[in-house]
Amino acid sequence: MEASALDVLDPATRRHVELAAEALQEEFAGTFSRETIARYIAESADRLSESRINVFVPVLAHRFARERLLALAQAEGSIVKEQPEVLFVCVHNAGRSQMAAGLLKLRSDGRVNVRSAGSLPADQINPAVIEAMEEVGVDMGEAFPKPLTDEVDVAVIGAGDFIGGEIAKRFASEGFTIFAGRRNGAKLEPLVKEIEAAGGEIHARSLDARKEEEIAAFLHEADKQAPLEVCIFNIGANVNFPILETTERVFRKVWEMACYSGFLAGREAARLMLPRGKGNIFFTGATASLRGGSGYAAFASAKFGLRAVAQAMARELGPKNIHVAHLIIDAGVDTEWVRQRRLEALGPGALDNPDLLMPPASVAASYWQLYQQPKSAWTFELEIRPFGEKW
Repeated sequence: MEASALDVLDPATRRHVELAAEALQEEFAGTFSRETIARYIAESADRLSESRINVFVPVLAHRFARERLLALAQAEGSIVKEQPEVLFVCVHNAGRSQMAAGLLKLRSDGRVNVRSAGSLPADQINPAVIEAMEEVGVDMGEAFPKPLTDEVDVAVIGAGDFIGGEIAKRFASEGFTIFAGRRNGAKLEPLVKEIEAAGGEIHARSLDARKEEEIAAFLHEADKQAPLEVCIFNIGANVNFPILETTERVFRKVWEMACYSGFLAGREAARLMLPRGKGNIFFTGATASLRGGSGYAAFASAKFGLRAVAQAMARELGPKNIHVAHLIIDAGVDTEWVRQRRLEALGPGALDNPDLLMPPASVAASYWQLYQQPKSAWTFELEIRPFGEKW
């Protein structure tokens, strides 16, 4: 990844930042780790630098990091909000939003926690604003333009090389912090490198989603990093066996992976989202979610069950402002494994029509569309297929 704005500081200034970090570590002891605080200071310095603020960055980074850490702690419930909070936003955070924040601070006499930010912060507050505010008794001496931040996490359970990886990359490109889990976490290294090279943030973990304690710890860690905004369950377990060759072990393991672990993921995500009254829980389904094909007794029964879990959750959690959706992929996804299976089943011409396989990035785009839906028009079930697919 690119160097942080703090990496280019001289030794004396760096020591000043280290002292500021120690002060934050003392203030937030028991709430955030030293690593989290150090990361927030570095990120704050980077964001201020990107926002054209190029003076006193270390000092301002400390103040900005403190605001962000306090807001995160309050969102998680680890610090109780003792005062109402108001955030004023404009484009440059150099005029209107600063004036509104200053006036509310003056009138509320400390009874309201007031913040301001800008979508494209300027490098300094408008001098005319500072002068005008001084005339009404508001000291703007410590105010500075700050970027608007929206720090939330997306958890991808089943972050495989294709669909899960593309989901992670899509949400990372939109500014989300990604928590990615799969059985063998070491296999996530290429995904981590790709997302970090693009400037995103991802945390990769080994995860057996069938184990209750592991799924709970994984999602709790994600939520501790930043509020969990989206949880996407993407474990497949697509197998095909004639019914007489479907052993008890196969049937049970497929159900555990494709249904039971989905229940665990959905329940634990809901446990974290309900106190905040918002969130999104999405499940990946398949053609087998709607019909049982020959040889798919184990897979179809698990996918039927996952669909039922998702539907029950949607009816329960939707009125509580949590969007639960089930995405049915009614087609083969364009992976090497699927291509090989089509060749074996249909012969050399099986891949002549490229429009019969769905690119993994298209699945990720559909999940992004689900996330963007207004709550006045939420979809529970979305079926997607290439235009050339017969159905």
